[in-house]
Amino acid sequence: MDINKNKKEIFKLAAFILLLAMLVRHSMFYFSHGNIITEMGYNQDWYGVLLVPVTASFGIFFFWGREKISLSRYNLIRLILIASLPLFIALHRVQFDVVNAFHDVFSYDIYDSSRRPSFLILVPIVFSIFVCSLNLSRIVLVLIVFALQFVVGPTFVSHYFSIFMLFYLLQSFELLKYKSNFIISVMLFIVTALMVKTYEVVRIPLWMELFYAIGFIGVIMAVSKVALPFIIKINNNFLKLLSEINIFYFYISQALFFTVMVFIGSDKPTIVNVFLVLCCSLVFSYVARYAETYLKSKL
Repeated sequence: MDINKNKKEIFKLAAFILLLAMLVRHSMFYFSHGNIITEMGYNQDWYGVLLVPVTASFGIFFFWGREKISLSRYNLIRLILIASLPLFIALHRVQFDVVNAFHDVFSYDIYDSSRRPSFLILVPIVFSIFVCSLNLSRIVLVLIVFALQFVVGPTFVSHYFSIFMLFYLLQSFELLKYKSNFIISVMLFIVTALMVKTYEVVRIPLWMELFYAIGFIGVIMAVSKVALPFIIKINNNFLKLLSEINIFYFYISQALFFTVMVFIGSDKPTIVNVFLVLCCSLVFSYVARYAETYLKSKL
């Protein structure tokens, strides 16, 4: 198999594996399993610790292999709407008090043990994509990251914005050219996990979470390279289905369906319940993707 020829297929398969990991991780919160006491630390079951980098990986995956980011007017509007989603939910929760809504979204601390605002990770992802699309110099980007860390502090938005920006910078310096090497990725992933457990890290710091996520995605990419030839032999149409999945729509829909399952009382951590959420989220993602394509053609 020609790796370069099948680069897009490998990326699509890796994206699907990441979505499955995200689904399992979120089921731990909605269905209360995994004994999670510290979400980003050691105090949870082993498989929970191994899934800690899912949050950062969600944003880093967008930048994986992209040296330059460009946005059309349509995509810019789309990203603004996506980033506004957590703010709209916060507005509803605080009875449309704009000041408190902004405070809830942008001041949520990474050390806060309370439940964070819904879809909050979308804000730093969109902000980082927008900033990278401005084609600013590396020095300016570094200054922005340092300013956020020292001026704004360890808020959730500034923390993950900095992680995404640092990955983008490291990638542009070609310091991560071996990031998809299976052995290096596995070592980075396992060593970080062992450090979290061994040293009882309550909340992994920025640098550790960055490299934990890089190792996590590197493992996923390497597994996808190995699995792709077998999938092509078994059913090539599966890859066509994967190309229709939108990561943002899947992320939003699985959170909604998990909430529905909890609301109706079907919140037992069973494989059947998780599989139902997976199927519903895939269908929603496909429908939303086709609806977006249709609306785009009419504009």
